[in-house]
Amino acid sequence: MVSKELNINCPLGLNVEPAGALCKEAVNFKSIIRLEYQGGEANAKSMLSLLGAALGDGDAIRIVCEGSDEEKALEVISDVLEHRLG
Repeated sequence: MVSKELNINCPLGLNVEPAGALCKEAVNFKSIIRLEYQGGEANAKSMLSLLGAALGDGDAIRIVCEGSDEEKALEVISDVLEHRLG
């Protein structure tokens, strides 16, 4: 298991378009990928789970990846959340 803490970098929060972009990347990995946040966790491979988290710009999260490709999954998902949503 690997993890990384960061803040959501998306002016409108994790709404439909950025959640879709994140989900599209996450489904390419065998690992379990989840976002932990104050009050819960979201499955990064599920649009409904991501939207239900109602994460906003600047919210603190922890990305947790578990599985055979966890290192690469953490690298890619971190990059998406830090640089490709805004």
